[in-house]
Amino acid sequence: PQQFEHWYWTSAAHQGYQRLAHGVNVRRRVLVSNDYIWITDWAEGIGTHDLTVCWHWGENEVTHLQDGQWQIAKARWSWLVNGVAATPTLANGLSSPEIQGWYSPSYGKQSAGTTMVLRQHFKSEVRSDALLWCGDELFETFIVNEKFASVITCDWRETLSFGTAGQLMVSSEKR
Repeated sequence: PQQFEHWYWTSAAHQGYQRLAHGVNVRRRVLVSNDYIWITDWAEGIGTHDLTVCWHWGENEVTHLQDGQWQIAKARWSWLVNGVAATPTLANGLSSPEIQGWYSPSYGKQSAGTTMVLRQHFKSEVRSDALLWCGDELFETFIVNEKFASVITCDWRETLSFGTAGQLMVSSEKR
């Protein structure tokens, strides 16, 4: 991973879906700080595609708070797709029409659990940004566009962006 002050990040990509008629490239970047984890996924391909993204939360209760924000155990989860609040469905112990909402607390044991499922139809590219907030301050909002992301609490605002060479740039301000 790379580091800048108290932020650590890494990225990865794969071309496993290139075997499809209109292949898709997938990239992920994960950034970790003292208060949050920011995960960005990109899917890019010629033509139109259907994407299904699943986040598995196991036995943790998931409560919808407001557009794009959920409470998961003691953490806050904010999810944006192309900068707009995501609207996933919650699956718990489903076996039809597809198997969703299960986890294994131990080998050979299957238990119903909560899975957030987002289905997205896209043309050419789609971006998904998720923020898992674990900080002490009251989290307010998460804003993302093509140039930067802002994490905002009642006490401070951090604006993060990545340069063309992948370097992290951060500005922080008290509110």
